[in-house]
Amino acid sequence: MKRTPMPDRRKPMRRGGQLQRTASFPPPVVSSNPETRKRGSKTVSAGRLTRKQASEAALAAVRPVVLARADGRCEVTGLPLVDHPHLHHRRKRLGPDRDVPSNLLVVNPNSHLAVFAGSIHAEPVIAKRFGWIVPHGDWRSVPVLIRGVRVLLDDVGGYIAIPAV
Repeated sequence: MKRTPMPDRRKPMRRGGQLQRTASFPPPVVSSNPETRKRGSKTVSAGRLTRKQASEAALAAVRPVVLARADGRCEVTGLPLVDHPHLHHRRKRLGPDRDVPSNLLVVNPNSHLAVFAGSIHAEPVIAKRFGWIVPHGDWRSVPVLIRGVRVLLDDVGGYIAIPAV
């Protein structure tokens, strides 16, 4: 059985020639409403916040409460806080309800991100055991080790000490 060649759907380019569009694409849609603006692939109202802006605003509101609870010390190591302490989410930031004091710890950058013994992300097994990382479930019911004492954090910026067994 003899095959017939497929028709060539593209025109070969000439050497040094310019690329040409074969199909015309519609121009981008521009809203006639001055209250909206195009941001990426989403149209966002001028008065509404994006998801990232809402999360940053929630963190800005909670930050003073968590810093007051820490009382100037890293909640993991107990050392004095440096100039720019980090807020560590015990459970990953998956929604707007995660930015609450019971899910946040104030830590020094070295305790948070560095790769040495005792840092949260370098040793996740130890961090889970001490409650610094909560992989699943409700973080409010998981005790956390703060300065050598196991406590339950609450949503108003305080904590309840758990008696030693």
